Amino acid sequence: MGGFTALHARLIVHILHRDSILSAYKKREDAKMRQTNRSFFKAMRLMSAILAQLTGSILAGIFTGRWLDSLLDTEPLLLVVGLLLGLATGVLAMLSTVRQYFLGD
Repeated sequence: MGGFTALHARLIVHILHRDSILSAYKKREDAKMRQTNRSFFKAMRLMSAILAQLTGSILAGIFTGRWLDSLLDTEPLLLVVGLLLGLATGVLAMLSTVRQYFLGD
């Protein structure tokens, strides 16, 4: 029963080389997973911003229109005007946000 031979040395080198290849592969896969998670959260952030801008501006237009209607006694007119202005403002804000999102990449 001999001691340490060239075959043993080659086997150890092979195992170390295989482990380094597996380690590099694992690091690359981890980086891909982090990138996928990052893009998912980035898309969720964009959708949340769009939702908040649209609903916020529409609600602000509706409540401002109702308030002005109660002051000026022009019951449905300023409510509809406020709704349309809120919708237009929300769409413009949404377009601006989407443009910034895609230009920022």
